[in-house]
Amino acid sequence: MTVRIERSKEARLRAVGGLAAVLTILIAIHMIAEMTSYPAKQKFHSGEIVSPVLALELARDAADLQEVFQTEHPKEADAIRGPESLNAYRAVSALERDTVDDCGFIPLYSLFLFSMAVLFTSDTVKRRTRLLAGLLIAAVAVLDYFENVGIFKAINAQTVTTELAHAIRYPSLGKWTLLGITLLFLGGIIFVSQVEVFWDWTRKLLGIAFVITGLMLLIGTTCPMWFASANILFSVLLIVSACGLLTPFLKLAQLVPEPDDAL
Repeated sequence: MTVRIERSKEARLRAVGGLAAVLTILIAIHMIAEMTSYPAKQKFHSGEIVSPVLALELARDAADLQEVFQTEHPKEADAIRGPESLNAYRAVSALERDTVDDCGFIPLYSLFLFSMAVLFTSDTVKRRTRLLAGLLIAAVAVLDYFENVGIFKAINAQTVTTELAHAIRYPSLGKWTLLGITLLFLGGIIFVSQVEVFWDWTRKLLGIAFVITGLMLLIGTTCPMWFASANILFSVLLIVSACGLLTPFLKLAQLVPEPDDAL
């Protein structure tokens, strides 16, 4: 049985979810552009990780932090004198800007995920499912902010320590694990939903893609090289979802007559 939801409610959820997806994409592009100032380095963590941001999030000890900051004294990166002082300053500055941007990125992706959960559980039978999805998404966001607090502490530390690395790593692992579980759960919701939002085959493919992304994130917690592919797939999901959610508004705009035509 297909469930139709109230048109005004559907329109609001489509608009909120679609705009959140678009803004998430835009800030992600901005964050990627910001990281181009990071001094070139091929791989981290003995070749397991390519992204300096991910290397920072999963730092195991002081040596890993020193590797990604390119200095043992991040707070004094702009005052260090030596052949590698510029690289250290650029590395710390790029990571600090990325973390600031991430503080705005978190509520946007959280809003997108929650909008999708509400949209595909709009029949009253699934209120508990919606509540559980909301709690999972909120937990992911909280852990993401704890991770950022740890990063800011490390950036402002006189000397990096293993304790500072753990203050970043454990919230990060918790975040990625819960995000993987959230995407698995949300993918299942979308796949079995009877709410008429997308075409049936599109909805099922979208649900499967969410599940696959979630599985890749869970695998990534023990094999970090999977994170890159998972993040790419999540970006594709954002684009597809934004297009699907906002297309009806574009079609409606085309149907609105020009002032001259209305006379």
